[in-house]
Amino acid sequence: MPLCGLLGLLLTSPSLSAKEATPPPPRLPQCELISKGPGVALQTQEIRLHNLLNEFLESIRDDRWEKIQGLFHPRAKRTKDLGEKIQAILKNRYNTPWQFSVFRVWRITIPNARKAILDSCPESGGATLIAQNGYETQYAVWLQIMGQNELGRIMLSVAPDKGRMYATALRLQQWTQQGEDAEVWVQRAEERFKANQKIPAYFALDVAQKLLAGEDLLIYPRQRQIIDARNGIVSQAELVKTLNDTLKVNSIAYIGSLLTKEGTGILIREVVEKQEVTSVLQERCLTRAEALIKLGWLVRGKTGLRCNYIFPGMDPEQDSPLGGFYFAPEDLTNTKK
Repeated sequence: MPLCGLLGLLLTSPSLSAKEATPPPPRLPQCELISKGPGVALQTQEIRLHNLLNEFLESIRDDRWEKIQGLFHPRAKRTKDLGEKIQAILKNRYNTPWQFSVFRVWRITIPNARKAILDSCPESGGATLIAQNGYETQYAVWLQIMGQNELGRIMLSVAPDKGRMYATALRLQQWTQQGEDAEVWVQRAEERFKANQKIPAYFALDVAQKLLAGEDLLIYPRQRQIIDARNGIVSQAELVKTLNDTLKVNSIAYIGSLLTKEGTGILIREVVEKQEVTSVLQERCLTRAEALIKLGWLVRGKTGLRCNYIFPGMDPEQDSPLGGFYFAPEDLTNTKK
């Protein structure tokens, strides 16, 4: 066929419509706020979710911690002592009486049921929510804890499966320390830094970033900013070296802030070559406390110390199952080693 004839066919053939030529846009994850508390009930629109949250909170209020593990999806692989672990953490952080309420609930839709990072969830307080893998529809729930002096949150991921609702992940988040949230601790750090109190400023920023620690369920971009500011004052390596040099040892692996219901303090993780008897490790921790007091990092009678022990090769950023000791501020009032 001559070229002109071919061009004629092309010019006279019907063209594809824009609708046929353009593929439909991909479905994007959706995040909808369906409850804004505290104390908002969900029974009118999400009865199964409402019932699960009631079961969860009643287990805590009725001191029936053993029931919590049964509310989780089998794939979550939660141990039978999950409830006891939650109870221990709450007791260490918040003075009773406790009050719990539903603070925020989001319905999340993930078209491909993949893990997703959601920056657009309304009323999230600057947090990016992380949806769990494997569920096209799921819920992110903030439960608020009111202790005698502090506020906390339980971040709970919930999803429907086989006709019922399951919890799929959980994160405990302390929201205040000494009644003050992260931004107040940032302001305190700024004041201390201006007064040339660099180490107190470092620990104040460390407290602030811990109050914004969400890990695998929510991310606060603000936390990264605070960590960068903290590390700009002094590095973790410098803190560790200073304490090791003061003690004339090389076993201190980590130093950080400590958040307890008695107040703030310091956490150290120390490498031990073998398991030691309790009395030896207890005396060692008291010796570390005295060194920290002399350095001006601990204030006698006002701040406490926790010593956690790890074996060589363990991650110094993580607590060890070897355990350790905690000395509250009053325990260090008159002790000198």
